[in-house]
Amino acid sequence: MQNEFITKMNLTEMCKILGTNKEEITGTKRDKDICFNRHLICYFLFKNGIERPSISKIVNREWHTVFHSIKVIESFLSINDKETIEKLDKLSRHLAKNTPPTKPIANVIQ
Repeated sequence: MQNEFITKMNLTEMCKILGTNKEEITGTKRDKDICFNRHLICYFLFKNGIERPSISKIVNREWHTVFHSIKVIESFLSINDKETIEKLDKLSRHLAKNTPPTKPIANVIQ
C-alpha cells in the first residue's frame, strides 16, 4: 500500500502543487512558508496511510518532527484554517485524479 501511494504521487509532485520544491522541503531552511508546506506534506502522507518512519525518510526529518508536523496541521484544521484546507484539498484532488479505480466498475455494480 505505501509504495503504491508514493508511486502515484511523489514528493516532487506534492511540492509542485504547493508551490515549493523538493530541496526546500528536505533541506534545513525554517522559513514560515517552507515549514508550513513541510507540515502539510507530513500530514497528507500520514492521513493517506504512510507510516511516520517512512515519512521521516521522505522529508529528511526525525520521526518526532513528523509527529509534531501532524499535530500542527491538526490544530490548524481544528480552527478551520482556510489556507490549510485549500492546500490539502489541492493535494487530495491531484491524488484522486491520478489514482485508477481499485475495482472495475462492473464488479462494483454487481
